[in-house]
Amino acid sequence: MDNVTSRDDLHEAARLAGECSVLERAAALARWVGTGKRPVTSAQVLRKADVPSAGAAIGARVPPTARSAADVPELHRPWSAAVAAGLLQVSGRVVTGGPALEGWPPGDAALLDAWLAGLRAVCQAVADPRQEDGATGMLVYALALLTVLDGEDVPAGRELWRAVLEESDDLCDTYDLDLVPAAAMRRAGLAGESRLGGLTALLAGFGAVTGDADRPAIPPLGRWAVRRLAEALPRPA
Repeated sequence: MDNVTSRDDLHEAARLAGECSVLERAAALARWVGTGKRPVTSAQVLRKADVPSAGAAIGARVPPTARSAADVPELHRPWSAAVAAGLLQVSGRVVTGGPALEGWPPGDAALLDAWLAGLRAVCQAVADPRQEDGATGMLVYALALLTVLDGEDVPAGRELWRAVLEESDDLCDTYDLDLVPAAAMRRAGLAGESRLGGLTALLAGFGAVTGDADRPAIPPLGRWAVRRLAEALPRPA
């Protein structure tokens, strides 16, 4: 059974998806690109020369040392989500507006699919490249946190961290994954003093959690994501 069972809850999940900061910035980036074409680097991100104006278009602070959009998480995450959601389309060394831009935002089901595609793309973009299947590790880590938050008697602080680690281990056993999910977050950086700070900040940007890292809460969008993230994981042999 779906974690979001009623039509109203599904609509609320879609509303939260459309209003989350990452997708709002993704749409703003796509509108900034518009109907024209802009060059991108060999890594298919915006060039250094375009980073300041792109950052200004979405309200993101761009440090002067940024070499490309990949060096600015507040820009790179919406960019990755926009490409995955079809708001932007990269072909070779050029980016244009994508097929989803004209009718954005779409209906609830399509919006939630775009949201999930964006989340998976951002996990791929920020996962530690030194860890094999780092993007899958991040999805497991995210699913572990959301699963714990969706339960009863949710712990806080260090106990929440331990519960998420235990749930991560259980998920790896269930899906026969040889991963260290928490290690996938190393490249994503920290947010605050909590060990869950980076993951909580990432999921908060997608509207899947609310509150702070020591005592986050799960809204309807996070509950919807629990089942869909589980479906996204590789099936055991």
